[in-house]
Amino acid sequence: MTQYEDTIVDNRIYDMFFEVIFTVKDNEQFVIDIPRIPSLGLTEEKLITIVLSALDIEELENLSKLSFCQIIKNEDEDASFQMFEPFRENMGKYYFNVDVNTDNDTRYWSNFRDEFIKNKLK
Repeated sequence: MTQYEDTIVDNRIYDMFFEVIFTVKDNEQFVIDIPRIPSLGLTEEKLITIVLSALDIEELENLSKLSFCQIIKNEDEDASFQMFEPFRENMGKYYFNVDVNTDNDTRYWSNFRDEFIKNKLK
């Protein structure tokens, strides 16, 4: 058993790496790297939870957008690039400010963040 066991796909080992740009309500931005996330079984909710865990309460409350830049590192050099599937639709952008964006996705992620904050405060 290897440390990569849950990231083996078609006999290839995948780990996802992300650079995340956080935009807060005053349009200030900061960047963090999220290293080595197993790709198998990764959902948007799991990814967003990992990222939100890096923020304090004030940053969470002021968060207006997450922008993901994805790199997949692979131990098999000739393996093809595999994009995190949800990024195909939203290009790795998640909005949280319902005062600016009133669409259903923004409402969903705003509510998700608010629930995350409530659970973090417990």
